Amino acid sequence: MSRFHFPFELEIFVVTELESNSILLYDKDEKEGIIVDCGGSQDKVVQRVKELSLKINHVYYTHGHFDHVDFTGQLAEYLKCPITVHSRDQSVYHKQLAFKKRICKVCNDTSVPDILDHHEGEEFHFGRFKGTIIHTPGHSPGSCSFYIPDILIMTGDTIFAQGVGHTRGPGASRIMLKESIKNKLLILNDGLIVLPGHGPFTTIGAERKYLTQYVSDLPQKGSECTSSSSAPSASTEQCPCDDPTSSSQASENKKS
Repeated sequence: MSRFHFPFELEIFVVTELESNSILLYDKDEKEGIIVDCGGSQDKVVQRVKELSLKINHVYYTHGHFDHVDFTGQLAEYLKCPITVHSRDQSVYHKQLAFKKRICKVCNDTSVPDILDHHEGEEFHFGRFKGTIIHTPGHSPGSCSFYIPDILIMTGDTIFAQGVGHTRGPGASRIMLKESIKNKLLILNDGLIVLPGHGPFTTIGAERKYLTQYVSDLPQKGSECTSSSSAPSASTEQCPCDDPTSSSQASENKKS
């Protein structure tokens, strides 16, 4: 049970062996909602949508890794609504699901349907509530955060509670991740609630010290990134890499 309270309804489904957060947000009066990420257990999500008699306006993916986008075909068939990922993660999405299709012999859904793009600054709506998409690349080139002003930000695998996403896969960038954190997340209010792609809720304020230290060695634009002994060190984390053939599922820092 979350200690936080919202003016809208929010339900989390923890899915896949990597314990990804699939998020259902809805306005209970208007009966409209959106889904942010759905890497598995799509039947439970769809069943809940049916129980609540919701109209789902949109499914948004924070990024294209398989533990956030799996079963897109079934989801599209059930919900009949737009499904989008940032344009810079379209290739990540297609590669991840195509790899699963090649190796999975017993999967119920091995389709790789085309999906649409979303972009920096685009608004999303559900009932009386709205927010804005913020492009926060680094963990992947098209990673995005979903911001409902002064209430909530859903950060995907950009940041966790006391951790950040790995930057070990093709298209990932530690410098970009640090720039996203410094220029787009640390400028937000301390009281803003953070819901990551894995793990528990936190707040910008609770993460400020950790994240400020993490970005402290950010180089000037155009220079090479150098490590700092004072910055948080890397450790392993159950969060998949851009490269679906990699046996390492490491992230930069372990989440709590």
